[in-house]
Amino acid sequence: MKRFWVTHARTFSDVVTTARTVLRDLELDDVPAALRPVERYSGGTLPPPLAGTLLNALVENEWFRSQVADRGPYDDVVVQAFVEQPPGWWEAVVTRIVDSQVASSADEAKSHADRLAAATAQLAEAKRRIDQLRQDHTAAERAERADDKLEALQRRVRDLEREAAGHAGAVDKVAAALASARDEVAVLLNERDTAKSDVRALKSERATLLRRVEQGGVERDRTDPVRFARELDQLVALARSVGSSGPGSSSDSAGDSGADAHALPPGVRPDDAAAVAWLLDHASGTQWVIDGYNLSFALGKAMADPAEARREVERRLAKLARLAGSGAVLVVFDSALQGERAVRSGRLVDVFFAPSHQSADDAIVERAADPGTIVVSNDRELRERSEAKGALVLWSDALVAWLG
Repeated sequence: MKRFWVTHARTFSDVVTTARTVLRDLELDDVPAALRPVERYSGGTLPPPLAGTLLNALVENEWFRSQVADRGPYDDVVVQAFVEQPPGWWEAVVTRIVDSQVASSADEAKSHADRLAAATAQLAEAKRRIDQLRQDHTAAERAERADDKLEALQRRVRDLEREAAGHAGAVDKVAAALASARDEVAVLLNERDTAKSDVRALKSERATLLRRVEQGGVERDRTDPVRFARELDQLVALARSVGSSGPGSSSDSAGDSGADAHALPPGVRPDDAAAVAWLLDHASGTQWVIDGYNLSFALGKAMADPAEARREVERRLAKLARLAGSGAVLVVFDSALQGERAVRSGRLVDVFFAPSHQSADDAIVERAADPGTIVVSNDRELRERSEAKGALVLWSDALVAWLG
């Protein structure tokens, strides 16, 4: 029973307060033993265990209940029911308990409702803030992506600016080179026009001299040495320019040998493949002397590997050697070898390496004086020197064109 009152002590706090007041007014010796812990408690509201003890004594201890009754009557119906304990007084107790629990439940329900409303409001606010944060996060991501794109574009702009600066410099260089080339072209065109004028004048002079020679109108007045020497120079130049087309040419002296037999006929140029073909058909027993490295350049062979260039020249000249009949084909190269001359005789083509103290050009000029020698080179100076020694000269381009 005491546990019941402990459980509902707070419901009957007014009864506990009245009983405690009576207990304090009693003499210490009159206080029941069970209530002495309650009497000794000096705090405010009694704890539920002590309050339950006090209510239990009020119900079960008639003496103590009479002491409380002597202080009555009480306006509080429940307190008066505890003191008098009339029939049905438990209904008042139960009613109080039920009402208290109902009120407590109502308060608790209201509290729960208030807390639920507050929680709902907090949840709504939290959702709103989450949505706002999501929007802010999305905006931040877009801004970050925009910053990345902007940075990439800025880098691209800087790269393009550097490229543009480089292109501008290159354009300036090309423009300067183009201007220089135009100036050079203008100079060359002017020189060409001058050369054409000189050629026309020389042709006119040659024609005049030819007519005078044929008509016997050239004066050979040896009393004026200077004039006589000038006329001799003109005649020598005329003889070289006329070639085989003049008096005493190979066409007019078919039975002659030596240099005349190797002169090219009219219309055959020394830079044309036809010159090689004509000489192979009409000049037997000749010695072909080839400027080796000059021919390798004409063949389009780079000098990165000289040995390979020499082998290619030998291989290509084998065709000429086969068709030369009783003639000989000698190819001359510069050499880095020390000491005496190095000569290597191949099956068809003879190869000569000029000694270290001599150039290939000088070695070729030495052989140009031999009768029946044909020198092949694109080097103008070498051709002139060889021709002065009596050799017939062809261009390397003519041989390359003939080799095919």
